[in-house]
Amino acid sequence: MDLRKLAILAAVLAGLCLAAVTLFWFSSRDTSDAPLAKAKAENVSKLQFDRAGVSTVLEREGDSWRLTSPVRDIADPNPVGDVVNALLGLRIGSEVSSEPSSYAEYAVDDASATRVRLYTSESAAPVFDGFFGRKALGYDSLYLRLSSRKPVHLASGVAPYQLDRHPDEFRERGLTRVDRATLESVSLRFDSRTLEIAKSSTGFVVSGAEASPDKVETAVDRILGLRAGDFSDAPTKPSETGLDKPAIEISVRGSARTTRLLVGRSKPGPKGAPSPYRYTQVEGRPALLLVSGADLQSIADLILPPALPKRAPARR
Repeated sequence: MDLRKLAILAAVLAGLCLAAVTLFWFSSRDTSDAPLAKAKAENVSKLQFDRAGVSTVLEREGDSWRLTSPVRDIADPNPVGDVVNALLGLRIGSEVSSEPSSYAEYAVDDASATRVRLYTSESAAPVFDGFFGRKALGYDSLYLRLSSRKPVHLASGVAPYQLDRHPDEFRERGLTRVDRATLESVSLRFDSRTLEIAKSSTGFVVSGAEASPDKVETAVDRILGLRAGDFSDAPTKPSETGLDKPAIEISVRGSARTTRLLVGRSKPGPKGAPSPYRYTQVEGRPALLLVSGADLQSIADLILPPALPKRAPARR
């Protein structure tokens, strides 16, 4: 290899080393500002995300969270807690620009950014208000512009996926909200067939049907594990969903909570064909949920005898 090629190779290696050192320096140096270091997770009362014309608002109600925009529903505490903890650990680092003309380049302008506002119970005004832009140097590094300041900064601690969630990703998909330890009994009505499953010292006692203990245990687990596969928020009359005369009713009673599920007809799919989902409502919850028809049928198959076929009228 001649000296010219060696010089080029050395220059390339030097550039790569410089880039690696720069990346490490920016991501590891602890000279950044932590704007929410004094805030406590239990005091966070509201989150608002504005992105691409959609406003997602989450508000605390006691020990739980509610989605209040763009729809009203119970919120899943897991993704909410995930983003709260990330924001509380946010660190604002080096300034990369102070010119408003660069906002679009870093995607921190009004049209491209995700604007995040965080409120606490101690203040009516947001304690944090910033415009998060495109991904920067690492997994949890973004460009950030605070609403009260002009410069664009590097920020770490918040990953893009935590801010880019669709509103439905914050919604509670679990239906019963009763766990196995606190379960007392389950009542089921499938069409005209009904049965009761009551907890006993040795397992479960079933009335209204004959089923093996193993099948009953499996059915109970599947009932407690029922989840919404999707949501239907279009205004729909109860008669169109079948929820005015539910074909299936499931009541799950726990020591601290009772949940009643009402299941209607199948949601129409493309070109009128049935979809895999059935319209479902949880009593006291405003959302119209979609639950897998196959999941519901598997519960019936475990604990209910097959329906007898209708007998054809005798010929005269």
